[in-house]
Amino acid sequence: IIGRETIEHQIHDYVAARALMPLFHAKIGRWQTASIPGRGINDARKAIRKWVRERDSRVFVKLDVVKCYPSIDRAVLKTMLAHDVGDRRLLRLVFTLVDQYRGDRGLNIGSYLSQWLANYYLSAAWHYAEGSLSAVRRSRRRQGEEIRRRLVTHVLFYADDILLIGRSKRDLTIAVKRLRGFLRDRLHLEIHPTWNVKHIEVEPIDMVGYTFRPGRTGVRPAIFLRAERAYSRAAKRPMTMAMARKCISYYGWLYHSDSVAFRRRHDIDRIFHQARHVVSATKTGRTTQ
Repeated sequence: IIGRETIEHQIHDYVAARALMPLFHAKIGRWQTASIPGRGINDARKAIRKWVRERDSRVFVKLDVVKCYPSIDRAVLKTMLAHDVGDRRLLRLVFTLVDQYRGDRGLNIGSYLSQWLANYYLSAAWHYAEGSLSAVRRSRRRQGEEIRRRLVTHVLFYADDILLIGRSKRDLTIAVKRLRGFLRDRLHLEIHPTWNVKHIEVEPIDMVGYTFRPGRTGVRPAIFLRAERAYSRAAKRPMTMAMARKCISYYGWLYHSDSVAFRRRHDIDRIFHQARHVVSATKTGRTTQ
């Protein structure tokens, strides 16, 4: 049972988020894709699939912010909001909502306002990575010739997962060190200490549930195995509602990856349409054969 105070808090939470929407749209970076309408996993998948085929995309590094939501510094967040929001009444409402979250630090996971505030908070790091890390880095040869290079060629944030793509291991190592310093000093966030710069031709980029190579987009192995099991069971047993929903949920991963041969070999499309029929028939109150 949801109490009246909880319902009122959720309403205020939603109203505050909607009122801040112009700010969020202005500040959140183009390639921050998590929990953003019209972006999400598919937007990230299309971008990475394109990027890995580019000639300058040779190495990558995937970073993870340690306990992002619980680690967000509310004082820093409030300072950012106070700088960007001119409506004092709206600020008071947002500050009151933020202070009602559990503990004295961080944001609640699952709150509508929290997911937007987290993206807004991390937008400072995204703009730093997209701007300062992508800025021209100059070096000189013995002859005095100037070489113009960029530390990173592409940056993508999916919630607290960060992907940097570049030309060389040396460039990305410098970029990671600078980004870690920015996150630590400006946002009081830490990057998980275990990270490695990898060559795209050698190891795939594992991001947003997919694996990306220059010529192929696959499904993350754990997701692929669950999808394979779901469709295998559906092929051998009568289709139940639970089984149908599983098949439908996994079909998107297979459809949006280079899994055409697998789909044909295991009759995935036919089983998927059967699952859709079961769900549709149940919703309309009809019985299935």
